[in-house]
Amino acid sequence: MSNRPDALINPSINILNWSEFPNALTQLYVTLFTSDETFSLISIRHKQESTRKRKAIHDHNRIDGPTPTFFLGNVQDFAAIKRISISIRNWTQQFGRIYGYFEGHTPVLVVSDPHLLHQIFREHFSKFHSRRQFPLEDRSARIGVHLFSATGSEWHRQRNIIQSAFSPSKMKRMIPSINDCLGDLMTKLDESIRTEPNGFDIYKLYKSLTMDVIWRCCFGIRTNMQNDPNNAFFIRAQQVFARENSTYLTTLLGIFIPELQPCWLSLHSWTNTIKSKLRQLLPFGERFIADDPNEWLKEHVEECIGQALNSSDEPDLLHLMLHATRTTSNSTDQ
Repeated sequence: MSNRPDALINPSINILNWSEFPNALTQLYVTLFTSDETFSLISIRHKQESTRKRKAIHDHNRIDGPTPTFFLGNVQDFAAIKRISISIRNWTQQFGRIYGYFEGHTPVLVVSDPHLLHQIFREHFSKFHSRRQFPLEDRSARIGVHLFSATGSEWHRQRNIIQSAFSPSKMKRMIPSINDCLGDLMTKLDESIRTEPNGFDIYKLYKSLTMDVIWRCCFGIRTNMQNDPNNAFFIRAQQVFARENSTYLTTLLGIFIPELQPCWLSLHSWTNTIKSKLRQLLPFGERFIADDPNEWLKEHVEECIGQALNSSDEPDLLHLMLHATRTTSNSTDQ
């Protein structure tokens, strides 16, 4: 396979030249009622040949990869295997260290060449520092943007703050908390060996250990989720990644039709608002109508932050980050 890695790191080479695309064959008009007083008409051009054209651009730059289908791209391959990492591994073995695939009609470039990655992260880091945005993120937001979503100077500011919290001396302060969690794991392993001598699924124990360490070391919360499988924090964290989660559908829509991302974001917000009101107004609403696990976790994390602001210094990441934020702010003021 012959690749064009120079096109990946040279900003003068435009891999995706959108001006090359022809006029749309059809138009899809979507009417969105955004508020009580606002009625806006959003017109998008739905390109029936966009997948084929963008695949042609990949071919023109000698970027190999699996053949996409219209609208879905290569998502059906992920659905068949059910794990994206396995699909990526299989494609890497088949197409090499540089190839492309499609999520809907959005091209994705996969690079696993060490030499090229070194150039990207060291010599061209200013162009590749930001993560891709989640389909349901408000890309116009200026307040409350977290590190995974931040770009440019905002990402650099947050990264400087969090970097000081990850010094070796400060991370060592978390070792006692990690040891406590590992002690609970060893106790659960002994119980599992006694009760299930023919074998047991250790994956469940690792999941609860991971979440226990995260909540202990990040927020200083003793959840006891390794001994309580019905722990609310543990259940909500699993629900975030469940396909039954209402967010799953709107996420897929955001992947397949990213041009309507504001619509899917509004739909997701309205759905959560309606469900929240129904849970409050209807008898037994909280029992039969599930809330959004993402919002539930956000509310409780905000409570943790509020408590941390008024509490003494603890060896968890939240307190370290708050301290680093104050230090950075004072340095900036000076």
